[in-house]
Amino acid sequence: MPSTLCQPGATSSTDPGAAYNAWYFARFYGASRFHAAGDKPVVNWALSRMLRRLCERNGRGGGRPALVHFGCGQGFLAKACGHWSSNVGCDIALFAAGSARANGVASVCAALEAGCFRAGAFDAATAIDVLEHLNDPQAGLRTMGDALRPGGVAVVTVPNLNSLSKRLKGRRWSAYRDRTHRSLAAPEQWGEWFRAEGFEVLRVGTDALWDPPYLCRWPGRLARLERLAILMASNLAMLLKPQWSWSRGDNLVATLRKPAREAE
Repeated sequence: MPSTLCQPGATSSTDPGAAYNAWYFARFYGASRFHAAGDKPVVNWALSRMLRRLCERNGRGGGRPALVHFGCGQGFLAKACGHWSSNVGCDIALFAAGSARANGVASVCAALEAGCFRAGAFDAATAIDVLEHLNDPQAGLRTMGDALRPGGVAVVTVPNLNSLSKRLKGRRWSAYRDRTHRSLAAPEQWGEWFRAEGFEVLRVGTDALWDPPYLCRWPGRLARLERLAILMASNLAMLLKPQWSWSRGDNLVATLRKPAREAE
């Protein structure tokens, strides 16, 4: 693990989540003018709304749906879903799991691997900006499928190699700057992996642009104005819907369903 991933004094060759510490979350998910609570609150609200609709369409009827958030981070998405569902967070990082609990989200510190939850325990699952961190994304998808009941749904986001941001920024694109990314793949490859692990692909789209400035390469007023304008537009797009049919957003957004059991 590159030493640049850890804040000064952070050492652990045995803890697989050591890289995802307070320094990491402050750098990649920290609060800003647009992310006042950290971790894109507008996006979390939009994803919560989409998850609720998916659960209503694919639910068993009655009661609050049970959701599991793999790679829950500091628990902001789980918290956004809390008014309509029961939520559990799961993250490999001790810092993240502890932060999620501090935010009122029941969470466990565990890897995304087989057996971390009882089979069929959940109505919906999320893996938001998670699978690209795994050496074997298919294994992660398999674990997600095992945790879902038959007919359960999942929302997955991963970096989009066809994004406009990547085209404009090249190796300076944010997905390349995060050295914990292990599996960056083309959209077609992700689709194959979804289907190979038994999921029905309900829809695949992309979101918005999150890595400005693109035109102003040097720090200054123009770069700040460009960043302001693009992030305002991106947050507005998320308010309308978090999954667009265009192919150039920064992240793929996939909605998946575990097939129901065949009638006996």
